[in-house]
Amino acid sequence: MGHMQELVKKRERLTASIRMLLENRGISGSTDWWTDPAAQAELEKLAESEENCAVGSGTLGITQEEDGEALVFAAFRESAQKFRELVQEELNRAAAGSVKSVQLVFFVEDMRSRVRLEAAFTGKVLQDMKSRAKKAAGTGGRLSLFYTCILVRSYVRQDVRLKGLKRYEMIQEPPMDRSLNLETAPDPAPAVQTLVFTADLYQLAELYNTVGDQLFQNNVRFGINETLGVDQSIRQTLEREPGMFWYKNNGITLLILERQAFLRCASELRLGRLDPEQAPAFSVVNGAQTITTAARYFFKLEYDIECCQDPGEKAKLEEKLKAAKEEAKVLVRVTQIGAGPGEEDTIREKANDISVALNRQKPIRIEDIAFTSPAVHKLSEYLRAREGLPRLVRRGEETGGGKELTLIEFVRARMACAGFPGAARSKSANELLRFKPGEDNQYTFSYPGLFADDWQEAEGEEEEDAIFNRDYRAVWFAHQTARDYDKHVKALKPEDPDVLAVINNGKWYFTALSVQMVNKYRMARGKDGGLRPDFTQFDSSGSGLEKDFPGTVLAFAEMAVSAIRKNNIREINSNLFKNENLYEKLIEILKLSEKKNNEGRQSSGQIQPLASELAREIRTAPVSDYVRLAGNIFPVSSDAQAVALITEYVLSTYNVPDDVLNSACGTWLSYDSSAASSGSGYFRGAPRRIQAGSRFCWVGTSSNTAAKRRQIRSLCKLAPVKPGEVEWYKNGTIQFPV
Repeated sequence: MGHMQELVKKRERLTASIRMLLENRGISGSTDWWTDPAAQAELEKLAESEENCAVGSGTLGITQEEDGEALVFAAFRESAQKFRELVQEELNRAAAGSVKSVQLVFFVEDMRSRVRLEAAFTGKVLQDMKSRAKKAAGTGGRLSLFYTCILVRSYVRQDVRLKGLKRYEMIQEPPMDRSLNLETAPDPAPAVQTLVFTADLYQLAELYNTVGDQLFQNNVRFGINETLGVDQSIRQTLEREPGMFWYKNNGITLLILERQAFLRCASELRLGRLDPEQAPAFSVVNGAQTITTAARYFFKLEYDIECCQDPGEKAKLEEKLKAAKEEAKVLVRVTQIGAGPGEEDTIREKANDISVALNRQKPIRIEDIAFTSPAVHKLSEYLRAREGLPRLVRRGEETGGGKELTLIEFVRARMACAGFPGAARSKSANELLRFKPGEDNQYTFSYPGLFADDWQEAEGEEEEDAIFNRDYRAVWFAHQTARDYDKHVKALKPEDPDVLAVINNGKWYFTALSVQMVNKYRMARGKDGGLRPDFTQFDSSGSGLEKDFPGTVLAFAEMAVSAIRKNNIREINSNLFKNENLYEKLIEILKLSEKKNNEGRQSSGQIQPLASELAREIRTAPVSDYVRLAGNIFPVSSDAQAVALITEYVLSTYNVPDDVLNSACGTWLSYDSSAASSGSGYFRGAPRRIQAGSRFCWVGTSSNTAAKRRQIRSLCKLAPVKPGEVEWYKNGTIQFPV
């Protein structure tokens, strides 16, 4: 294959890696973003440049500023210091908008490059890069930063083999016959064959270094996190007792998708042939984490040996590497799926069936590990020993249908009680239950406010009761409130789309506010001197929620919309409820209003009356954002609402043929519900449904203000709308017509 063809193939592999990474992250991006000429030019640089290069996901058309997250793709070729500076520049650009999370995606040529890169991007360095990006952006807000390495390899045609095997230790299915050690078997080989044997772990690390992440094409594992401590356990075994690795590991499973003579000789197994023109015919379907972690360990040791200047220390490192290479063994199962000419579909179908079956077993999740921690174990036993309290149940444990909740349900309710409804809504179980090493090698929860330090230290029933009531007494009420919210809100169909947006996204906000109102905002000082909610006197019997739960939710949503408009927040979408900024504003409003309404009286803790009254009070706030349609003024709270109102007016007033509309506005406007539900392009997020005559139409609003102005202009030209008939104002300033 020529040099140019090789580069094209490398670019295709790199693009496929990005698309798989986005799929794993749940980011769809614009439809076929990689086909855009500008994106192709950047992908070409990433794949083919001999120098360091970097590009942001916004430039590639994958994300937009309002998404709240961005990715920076960078190819490492030379000089870790220069590479870091280049990435910093791209990170600064990404953080300049409203982005709250940035993932750095580094493409490396081999494991040695990855090790060099990881040595340059330590936790301290990443923290410094994050600080510099926030400073450059002129913002003091939160910014999450993490990185992933992807090994994209270039290779020449070559056979790939596992060597040093012991034929007499192998198990074969179907059972072996006398012709096994011949170059070619006299009889046709079975369609499916399997060998089970023991191999050197280092060989599999070298195999990964040769093939790259394509080795896991049927089981892609990019940037495996150490959420469950598995990576650390693998490294510790290699470090301390490599001879025990075989006994502590589940093993590796590979699939070979071609018919071939299984064994060429008694000590070698041919996995297949690498060809730069096509994907390998073999793949690891189980054990990707084992291989990648082991590769990082082996090649990091080699890197440390190269850098070490102390002869004594260098000798120790060399001895450690030698022991790990020689003693670390792993169980390997290789299944070969063969078929005759023209039966390629049969091979793929069988391979898929085997891969799915091998990964069908119930996986261990973070809550399973967290349940074994001292804090959770103590809490579980405490709850079981006391009548009337809810019971913590393990995942998969049979329940009796009483007062029971899973650990992740408990944690989300606890975060709402502690005043973090954004975290309760947006953080994954892995984030909420993440561990960090503590004293004496004990793992503690890294998320603040989850389990108080003094809970684990508490001794005696009286002390345990005091701490439980202070921190956890409201958790069951919060859990029930969130559950009832899901049950009742389905029947709510408010006319105002902004109220509906709050209802759809505000469950944990509503729960947290309800808890605080019932608790009468009681606070206590912790050991660190900071204030935190105190639920010692929490009593939900007079909350009033049971009288009219749907009405209370509606009052809450109207109150929130009114407060949002008063604070000049432009967009009401899911991002508003992923942090606590709006929640803190609502808490202050509620406190002030309740103080005014209850002067000289004790706070009632009643939710519904206060929320309804406050909603009416705040709704009277003057509105400076509106659209004027044929002389009639309609207040709006967001750009999206403005575009939806204008579009509904134009399509209801003028007859625009479908083919003309699709040609000019099809990227953001459609009568086809499937286009709106695709989740791509401007239809990402929550498209607005409008009614044009007797038909429903969907308006994609995932664009910035400038793009929305262009969209309105295109639509008004098609109608055609008369001058002055449609106007759009923000903060009293006209946005359309420009």
